Amino acid sequence: MSEYKILFPVDLSESSVKIYPQVKKVAEKCRAQVYLTYVSKIAEYYVEGEEYGKSLKEKMEAFKKKYIGDAPNVKIFAEVGEPAEKILETVEKEGIDMIVMAPHGKKVLGKVLVGSVASAVIREATVPVLLVNPFLDKTLN
Repeated sequence: MSEYKILFPVDLSESSVKIYPQVKKVAEKCRAQVYLTYVSKIAEYYVEGEEYGKSLKEKMEAFKKKYIGDAPNVKIFAEVGEPAEKILETVEKEGIDMIVMAPHGKKVLGKVLVGSVASAVIREATVPVLLVNPFLDKTLN
């Protein structure tokens, strides 16, 4: 039996940080490898003269170190492109079994609206998608 793989797309915001305990819980129950990924539109963190994407990878390493620690079951991926497209490509390329993500939308009048990336991922994903509301999930607050 192959290893169970969970994709955890982040936007480096507080929402991503807040839902990690839930991602960790699911990963532990499934004995899964977590694929922590950030997709940047264009090369937001590109520094001229260095390897393409190096600054983005460093940003992800810092995020993991600060908020996740040295969890051995977490792999880091950082890519440049359209977030929903790259997330869905990663699912296919890495053989991902499940996606766990925050809705990444706006909070309006106490309600969280699902953002465009999460909405596209839900519509197109070939694996289960678990959206964790970082504002209302009683296990996180």
